[in-house]
Amino acid sequence: MLIVQLTPLEKAYMKCSALIRKWVNSSLSANIHCIEELATGAVYCQFIDMVFEGAMPLEDVIFESNRLIDFRQNLLLLKKVIDELQIPLLVPVESLVWCDFDANLQFAADFYDAFQDFSAAHPERVKNYNPLAARNYQNFSLTAPTFVSRGTDVPNLDELDPPVEDNTNVQTCPHEGLIKIMENDDGRYSFGNDKKPLETDV
Repeated sequence: MLIVQLTPLEKAYMKCSALIRKWVNSSLSANIHCIEELATGAVYCQFIDMVFEGAMPLEDVIFESNRLIDFRQNLLLLKKVIDELQIPLLVPVESLVWCDFDANLQFAADFYDAFQDFSAAHPERVKNYNPLAARNYQNFSLTAPTFVSRGTDVPNLDELDPPVEDNTNVQTCPHEGLIKIMENDDGRYSFGNDKKPLETDV
């Protein structure tokens, strides 16, 4: 049996990845398997539409595509709308569009953190939002990614590495957005103003 040894940093990144993917899937009725799928930009565009009615032209967002040129178009649109809304969030388009795990995980963590702030002002719209109807029941990609993600979907991280006490604490995450997620070390997080936590698989 092959035993994969993970460093504390790798394990922390995988836990952050699981938290973010579960947030995306539960919030948008999606089926995201790995962080790299967020490189399309479509997920972020819909989260903006979930909060700010009319700000994001979802008809211009390309959902069912695996083409980099479409990813770039979505991310540029996201950047434009975020700038117009004066949300203090930088969108590193060229770093994200190539499906790099680290870049996409760090931006997803930053976006998640910012979302908690700006969604708090629109709780009713967020609560009543129908993500499937809003995107005309489209998927976020045509097919599953063909590469193996570092943010694997193993149900139990202990299957990859024997448990070591405190080996996924916040000090293992060098990125501020990731640290804020890891501070919830009981494996739970809250969505917007909803104080009921969501359980994760890790």
